[in-house]
Amino acid sequence: MFKNTGFTPLLLSFILTFSFSTVLLQAQDSPKYEYRGAWIATVYNLDWPSSASSNSVLQKMELDIMLDKFKEAGINAVYFQVRTAADALYESNYEPWSQFVSGQEGTPPNPYYDPLQYAIEGAHKRGLELHAWLNPYRALRSVSKSSVFNEDIESINSVIEEGNVFAANSNQHVSVTHPEWILKVGTVGILDPGQQEVIDYIGDVVMDIVNRYDVDGIHFDDYFYPYPPNSITNEDAATFAAEPRGFENINDWRRNNVNLMIESVNTRIKEVKSFVDFGISPFGIWKSGVPQGSSGMSAYSAIYADALAWIDGNYVDYLVPQLYWKIEYYPLGTDFNLLSDWWAEQVGDIHLYTGHGLYRADGNTYSGTPQFNADEIPKQIRRTRSNDNILGSVFFRARNISQYNSKGITDSLKNNYYKRPALTPSMSWKTADAPSTPQNLSIETITQNEDKHFKLTWNKSQPTTELDSLVFYAVYRVTSNETPDFESAKLSSENLIYIAGDTTFTDKNPGKNAPNWYFVTAFNRNSIESSNSNAVDSEVITSNETDQFSELPSRISLEQNYPNPFNPETQIRFTLSNASDVNLSVYNVLGQPVEVLLSQQNYPSGTHSVSFNAAGLPSGMYFYRLNAGNTVITKKMMLIK
Repeated sequence: MFKNTGFTPLLLSFILTFSFSTVLLQAQDSPKYEYRGAWIATVYNLDWPSSASSNSVLQKMELDIMLDKFKEAGINAVYFQVRTAADALYESNYEPWSQFVSGQEGTPPNPYYDPLQYAIEGAHKRGLELHAWLNPYRALRSVSKSSVFNEDIESINSVIEEGNVFAANSNQHVSVTHPEWILKVGTVGILDPGQQEVIDYIGDVVMDIVNRYDVDGIHFDDYFYPYPPNSITNEDAATFAAEPRGFENINDWRRNNVNLMIESVNTRIKEVKSFVDFGISPFGIWKSGVPQGSSGMSAYSAIYADALAWIDGNYVDYLVPQLYWKIEYYPLGTDFNLLSDWWAEQVGDIHLYTGHGLYRADGNTYSGTPQFNADEIPKQIRRTRSNDNILGSVFFRARNISQYNSKGITDSLKNNYYKRPALTPSMSWKTADAPSTPQNLSIETITQNEDKHFKLTWNKSQPTTELDSLVFYAVYRVTSNETPDFESAKLSSENLIYIAGDTTFTDKNPGKNAPNWYFVTAFNRNSIESSNSNAVDSEVITSNETDQFSELPSRISLEQNYPNPFNPETQIRFTLSNASDVNLSVYNVLGQPVEVLLSQQNYPSGTHSVSFNAAGLPSGMYFYRLNAGNTVITKKMMLIK
């Protein structure tokens, strides 16, 4: 078959292998701009908090650990579920506290705190975006066949008291205050999408968040009209008859209901805070058979979600289609490559990030078949990077990165695909103005044994506008014996080493023989960078060098206990930059205090070690928390007997 080609089979095989390897290597290159998101599901406490009845001390610990794990894995955007079914994981002006954060709907966390505010502050401190994730229509997750929906509030209250409604509704819940808005479809209750009052109400809920919280985005999931088997039939016939808006076909009218709501929400957000992103994660198949070779549920006709209309109308800033299937999974018509390429051809100028079913890589989060192999998600990342219209990835779920092994994906992200940080991609229709340039970058060299750590500090930059107050910082490092070209260095992801949420960063033991040059830029929510700060050289500009790190600490830190796991004794080390009031305590998984290891005022600076003996405690996970001055650091440890 190779006659007259001039190639031998061996030579052709070598060329094909070399070409494929080259393409693969290019696809693995870590871009400077890439969206890297993760969903934190709070419904049924899937990801957080681990228990609805746990107190807020433990809930904060768990969220801190999760955000730390995201940062380590290279994630740069978080979708935090704050509305599961007309409830709120924040201090809402419209809806009751979620049962998933307090154990009882309408009851705030104990001790009181605002989870959304805490999540925003925690994410921004770590240089992560925080998007509030809402379900727009779902009101009741499951209702009994005896449930009654009418305008008689007393009847609704009696149903609630009898326990016939799955959600333990408070009197503030919309099913009580506006029962006329509720459609019972199968075993679920939804807000009636055809009513203008419902469209306005959803917008009011969204704007309550946008106006009062410093969120980076508003995110809707794909629950519009109910999924099968709770498919809508004639439940909204009365609404259609009353408000047809010129439509004769009820299916077209339903899709238009959703479109009107999405358009309205987008318009209202942009009128107040244009920098807040608005996006949706639609079901991965728009229509069965589109593209050719695909098959499955049609979002267009089953849940009345027409994503192409949202694209055509410029109603969203981005889409994250939920492509939770394997590559080359043709038997069910759900091949990841086929569907992701199709979406990439549709999006036009709006941003496209692919949603990955990471939950299918671990038995703790997926009991079905086939379970993803260890190389599935890495292959999907490489595939998306090879398509210029796909600007990043979002992973479902959070625990598959922060807690479960999930076929080693966290290590793959941290050590390979997301080893270098990335800025989220800029949107061309948003501001191109940059924050002010960071000033007075300085460097401090600290030696621990033979390892050198370089602590960088700089002055805070001014934001692009007073309304958009968020500023992050990109830290660059160039290793060179000569003064480098810093403008060129800024263009390469190889030199980007950290995204900071504040004005300090310590580069721990870079391990280079040549001098390390550092400079910093500021960037806003649209990833528009400032000009470079002054540059500093690790070999020239140093101060306070010491032979022992503990003699002159430059920060407050809490180390991982050693050994870990332990039985029954372990050591906990911490470092204080200055004399501080200190409390070091241990908590169980319920957030209950187990032991105060240290509580002292004006505790001296330096590195200290405290012993913890758990001989009288059962095996399991425990948390230890350091309070030093205004700093609070929490870590977890495992006792195994």
